[in-house]
Amino acid sequence: MLLIKKTALDSTPSLVFLRNKRVLLRSISSIADTSSTKSPNPHSFKVSYLINSCGLPPETAISVSPKLNFETPEKPDSVLNLLRTHGFTQTQISILVRKRPQMLLANPDKTLLPKIEFFQSLGISRTDLARSLSSTPALLGRSLDNQIVPCYNYLKSVLQSDKKVVAAMNHTHSVFLKDLRKYLLPNIDVLREIRVPESSIAYLLNHFPEAIMENPNRFNEVVNEVKEMGFDPLKMNFVQAVHAISGDGNKLIWSRCYKAYKKWGWSEDDILSAFRKHPNCMLLSEKKISQAMDVFVNKMGRHSKEIARCPANLAWLQYSQKWRSISWKGYDWKETTTTTQIGKASTVPALNCCMTGDEKGRTELLLSSPLQLTQPLPQLLNHLPRGPSQPIIATPTLPQPHASRRVRERWGAYGSGEKG
Repeated sequence: MLLIKKTALDSTPSLVFLRNKRVLLRSISSIADTSSTKSPNPHSFKVSYLINSCGLPPETAISVSPKLNFETPEKPDSVLNLLRTHGFTQTQISILVRKRPQMLLANPDKTLLPKIEFFQSLGISRTDLARSLSSTPALLGRSLDNQIVPCYNYLKSVLQSDKKVVAAMNHTHSVFLKDLRKYLLPNIDVLREIRVPESSIAYLLNHFPEAIMENPNRFNEVVNEVKEMGFDPLKMNFVQAVHAISGDGNKLIWSRCYKAYKKWGWSEDDILSAFRKHPNCMLLSEKKISQAMDVFVNKMGRHSKEIARCPANLAWLQYSQKWRSISWKGYDWKETTTTTQIGKASTVPALNCCMTGDEKGRTELLLSSPLQLTQPLPQLLNHLPRGPSQPIIATPTLPQPHASRRVRERWGAYGSGEKG
């Protein structure tokens, strides 16, 4: 009796194991069958269509095909024909289909065409629109009446022109993708509460929409930081500073700029002073800072701290092909009087100089008298003539103060607004 019980007890685990093993085998077999059933056939019509008509690589076509359901080419053909008619290249079509394959099943006349025509009505060229929609196909997935048009109406009310709305869109497509009531409107209210002018708000939205469409809590923190740094909300450089410290990317650039200026002998006070005068000086690359400093310090013989008084020159130097090509010869900058300051906003004495060019397009600037740089270099440079084969002597007339103000408003305060 005990032996029988023992045998029964001993056999139970074996029976359980056998039953579990059979269940496990059936489960594995079922999963394998399901997996093989769901795996797309690499030779199916959909996969072949995605490869041959849309230009997708075979691997991409296989992974995309389960998201689509069509057995004949009529519907996707009509979508592709619409895109080609409106200037999409084959490469752009491939990118668009890869990112948003379900677009091939859309109604081209009722869903896609009205959106394309709307964006074109804003003055966007076919080439630019094709580039935008292929890089961000989600724009074609948004409702025209419930999302795109309301976004446009609000942006137009702030920016006042279609051209500026398009500029904001070119900076970031999120202006038509995000819920403006959740992101943009609260942030604009924050700026208005501290009396930031409408022109400054429009500038920020036009040029740096990603900054003004930050998370409202984070945006409020940024605005408070800028105020604590001593920026005046009534001045344009306030919103430029907001942009400069917005987002993780700009913070990383700030850190690199800080280290770069430190290498050239700037103190923390020099850096913060330069930032208050020209916030964009903290958004340059280390390479551009070094190149500009090399010209000012090593070729022009100026002290690096002088550049902090007019940091806008750092940014302008990189944009001007004329200054990049100048060969500094025939002038000893160190002879300049000690009272000379780069960037001090005052009138500039007559400048006698000549610029020559050779057959290779190189330019040489020869100065016949000491030059006092008392305004940003672009204003001096824009009035220097160029000669293709022979020197040209010039005594430039510099812009009047009201012109300098326009430059400040557009490019950031090259001075803090203080009288110097």
